[in-house]
Amino acid sequence: FTAVVVRRNYLFVLDRKFVPVEALDEPRGLQVVAYCMLLFYLKLCCLYLSVFPVHFEISTKQLYQLWIAEGFIPNNNEATAERYLEQLINAGFVDAGKRSDRGRINTGFIPGRCSPALLTVAFEGEFVISPIMDQEVKLWENVKRFTAHGNLNDFAFLDHFDSFLHSLLHLTSGSHYLNPTYCEKICKMFKFLRVLDLGSLVLIRYPFEIENLFLLRYLHLNIPSLKSLPSSLLNSLLNLYTLDKPFSYIDHTVDEF
Repeated sequence: FTAVVVRRNYLFVLDRKFVPVEALDEPRGLQVVAYCMLLFYLKLCCLYLSVFPVHFEISTKQLYQLWIAEGFIPNNNEATAERYLEQLINAGFVDAGKRSDRGRINTGFIPGRCSPALLTVAFEGEFVISPIMDQEVKLWENVKRFTAHGNLNDFAFLDHFDSFLHSLLHLTSGSHYLNPTYCEKICKMFKFLRVLDLGSLVLIRYPFEIENLFLLRYLHLNIPSLKSLPSSLLNSLLNLYTLDKPFSYIDHTVDEF
């Protein structure tokens, strides 16, 4: 059981962070209260949904692996992650999308009614920052997650973060070529990254600088020209749990190295 805590007209949301009650309009306020009523293990998984754009089709496989990379799922168990998602669907924070023939959820999305509340809690709780948030962030170094939703100019925001950023996501359905210097800059600035998801952004070559991100647990890159996995990648990123290259046609498997 989780109680809703109000202290001097502030609503407790996460890790000693509070949202001013008077700042919430009624629909958004009700959603924030519903979030506060979640059990703690669901709070983190729910709040992580704020990294996705509203109505963005989310692959549940990807979501489970991101939750695991963030350390939200005990024993890295995807069956547990699936159970958590079902609880969030029942609570109204996620709408189920496509299902398999056996009824398992393959995709989901964040309904418009929930997105404002999740973004409010994520901002006030310094959980994640995105350029779509129209509020000024005073302490960028306290925020450890950055998500962009389609504009390459969003990478200019990275200059505000300190080196301890641990999750960077670029979530978009459109394909654009990413200047190799951006990837080099990311790898040089943020050596403590655990999650790096560049979405459908196209890289023209394999960035060897990635191999310096020793804490990386989740890596999603789009490199159509890549035909084999460098053995140096497998030898360097020993903490890697998920390696996703959906647009690469790999001729060599891990077992061949």
